[in-house]
Amino acid sequence: MRILALEQSTTCAGVALMADGEIVAEREWSETRRRNQQLFEEIPRLLAEAKHGLDEIDIFATGLGPGSFTSLRIAVTAARAYALPRQTPVIGIASDAALSLAVHKQTGSARVTVIGDARRERIWIARYAIEGGRPVLQEERSMLPCAEFTPDEKRDGMIATPDWVRLQPVLEALDGDVLLITETRSPRARDIARLALDHGIPSEPDTPLTPIYLHPPVFVEPRFPATGAPSQEQS
Repeated sequence: MRILALEQSTTCAGVALMADGEIVAEREWSETRRRNQQLFEEIPRLLAEAKHGLDEIDIFATGLGPGSFTSLRIAVTAARAYALPRQTPVIGIASDAALSLAVHKQTGSARVTVIGDARRERIWIARYAIEGGRPVLQEERSMLPCAEFTPDEKRDGMIATPDWVRLQPVLEALDGDVLLITETRSPRARDIARLALDHGIPSEPDTPLTPIYLHPPVFVEPRFPATGAPSQEQS
């Protein structure tokens, strides 16, 4: 089975090709260009390096976040587009699950908590337990003000974040015994592929792929009325 995995939830983006359970090619880069996504340059390079074609892929897998909403939407759209000609299955994998798997493999911790910067002085939290070698979300992801997070070693296990640069002051100020990885840890395409392999080829199309977005929609009143001209009050 060949799996092409995409991960763009953070600026540490990547693609990986798995064949028969082994990663045979991988490319990673820092995604800082907003309108010229490097993803569409790296996938052809990866396939050329591995001497594979898109028509040989059995599953496309993409990280769903939480993370950069625009980049996630681009990754989902790309996976769907590449899959369309042959109706190849596309699987969405939570990016924080992939990160928790990597942390478990490195540290052996059976519980991993992933924390991210939700902006607006808030953090998001995803708590995973590793059961049978697979990360299982223990409760619905939550958001709360940074100052209200109180770690519990038994509940949280090892804590990792893809946003260490922004959250370092918050995390280093936590009280109590904290198992904390004190550097940035980002989800990787290779771990998206590993979880997709466990998922297997779905017999029927899965639920429509939707990036994981934790903030509720925000409605902003239009600056101008439908005519396009400033209203009297706004002039």
